Amino acid sequence: MDRKRSRRLKALSTNGRQKQEGLFKLNGTQEKPLLPAEFAEVSLPRPPSPEDSSRDGDERYRIVAENAMDGIAIVAGSLSFIFANRRCVQMFGFAGRDELLQMPFGGVIHPDDRERILEIVRKSQRGEHVPPRCEFKGLRKDGSLFQAESSQARTVYAGEPATIVYFRDITERKRADEERRRLSLIAEQAPEMIIVTDSSGVVQYVNAAFLKNSGRKGEEVVGAHVLECASGDGNRSFYEALWARLQKERKWTGRITLKRQDGGFNEFDVHVSPMRNSLGELLNQVVTCRDVTAEVILGQQLRQAHKMEAIGTLAGGIAHDFNNILAAIIGNAELALDDVPAASGVHHNLEQIFQASQRAKDLVKQILAFSRRDNQEAVLVEAGPLVSETMKLLRSSIPATIDIRHHVEPGQDVIMADAGRLQQILMNLCSNAAHAMREKGGVLEVGLREHQVTNDGAASLADLPGGSYLMITVGDTGHGMTESVMERIFDPFFTTKKPGEGTGMGLAVVHGIVKSLSGAVTVESRPGKGSTFTVYLPIVAREAERTVQEATLPLPGGKERILFVDDETPIAEMNCTILHRLGYEVTALSSSTEAFEVFASHPEAFDLVITDQTMPDLTGAELAKRIRSVRRDTPVILVTGFSETMDAERARKIGINQLLMKPIIKQELAEAIRSAMESQGKGR
Repeated sequence: MDRKRSRRLKALSTNGRQKQEGLFKLNGTQEKPLLPAEFAEVSLPRPPSPEDSSRDGDERYRIVAENAMDGIAIVAGSLSFIFANRRCVQMFGFAGRDELLQMPFGGVIHPDDRERILEIVRKSQRGEHVPPRCEFKGLRKDGSLFQAESSQARTVYAGEPATIVYFRDITERKRADEERRRLSLIAEQAPEMIIVTDSSGVVQYVNAAFLKNSGRKGEEVVGAHVLECASGDGNRSFYEALWARLQKERKWTGRITLKRQDGGFNEFDVHVSPMRNSLGELLNQVVTCRDVTAEVILGQQLRQAHKMEAIGTLAGGIAHDFNNILAAIIGNAELALDDVPAASGVHHNLEQIFQASQRAKDLVKQILAFSRRDNQEAVLVEAGPLVSETMKLLRSSIPATIDIRHHVEPGQDVIMADAGRLQQILMNLCSNAAHAMREKGGVLEVGLREHQVTNDGAASLADLPGGSYLMITVGDTGHGMTESVMERIFDPFFTTKKPGEGTGMGLAVVHGIVKSLSGAVTVESRPGKGSTFTVYLPIVAREAERTVQEATLPLPGGKERILFVDDETPIAEMNCTILHRLGYEVTALSSSTEAFEVFASHPEAFDLVITDQTMPDLTGAELAKRIRSVRRDTPVILVTGFSETMDAERARKIGINQLLMKPIIKQELAEAIRSAMESQGKGR
């Protein structure tokens, strides 16, 4: 069968007429095939005639035009529609083609753009140069508008010039363009740095914030790998590991440190996220970096403030207990000195004990100054002369290899402070600077001038309010400090000195004193470049009142009857002995409730009451209040080593005649008694 079919096909191939026309008799009716039944499915077309080709071509053009995504219209020389495809009819909101063809061409263009577009079509018909594309507001039949774009081509229709106009609805495109423009504007004006890379990490876009913070130019960054942008601080291994991680996870959030052009460093919170298309394929990586340097600094300052407050509370509590110990040592040393001949060796040893106790007393004062509990009375102090005097004192104690320079600029220099504490600030800072230059020598420079703090610059100065401040600078050319050391320099007992060279309290005390005077202290330092400490203290807009130190008077005594109260029995007994030796008649008690009962029973038996502040049952202030309620004219001296609720001002308000700070020495106690008695008109 196959061979037979093959022979018949071969015959057909050699018979051209039979191949093209002999399969059927084409006489107007279809007849049976001339071939056997198994070849009935084979049909070969005849060659198309020119008329057939023309009809087929027109049909193809019609199909293309009708199914085009853009609107297509032919506009005649009179600027009227003579053809419009289906999309054109839909675009302008007409029900059918005939309805649109009855409209003039200008009827689908908003009046604002109508004359411009009509003129372009006229020029196109004349064969003049016109823009390849024109945007205008399209006008639908119902009066609604849309964004449209047209292009045109000159043609001839029915022997007359005509224009083929192509319309495209670009409303969504314009909306997308506007959205992209808005997003681009947001990105350019955003304070955060924004970097966009392709999937392989090549930078495609950086915003203005990146260029500003990095100090680089756009052409230096775009086209480079993101690692080249980020690893300029030398920590390339970190960024390489981060990039390797991003190849797997495609997102990351964390904090990095970047080096600035000036050599400093900024902290940034970084977020890396992927951009994907609708198929989930990675297109870009977006990196946003927010500068949190100021927040980090404020956080460090806050932690430092909390730490100082906590340590200050602890220091105050320790000082209270230590003062009681020192009071016993100092008081008994003074008693023993009175009993031992001055020429004996024991007298010399006791003097050494007394002097050491005095140094311990000064250390407690420093602790209280640091904790801001030591509320010494502030007076008006003219700082310029005090600085000059302090520098003279320092010259004798600082090695000759260190050149001391100081300059006081003219201006206001009167502050409300305690002169001794201001001098302590200078001594501690200068001693610290001299220690940094002890090996190679150098220059110690102290400056004093008036400085205006603005509200804008207050953030870097511990939130000082704006105003006039006395700025004291102490700079050295020593070895400088690292950032890790600078973070701890104001911590109590922190020191980089060798054992025996310092206690680590100097700068902590400076910090405490400055804060208690409503000021601020800052430091700038770099390893090998020295250090500069700057102290800001508020200026008082008045002329300075110079304080006059009164000469030490002979040790006063008396014959009055004194009630002495302290819950520490050894201290009560010791002071009882001291007061006896000053000539007074003393009743010493260690219970505040018992003391009140004794006084209430015989109020006329006592001329003066001396009481400790911190005691169980009744505090010294409460005991004084009850005593004054029994006999109002009774003088009261309050003694305290540490109290959060008591200072000189509060003591005066509740009727306390004198406030003494532990540990007290015999001279202070004797003078306070005479002053209290005289304040009540009971002096000798």
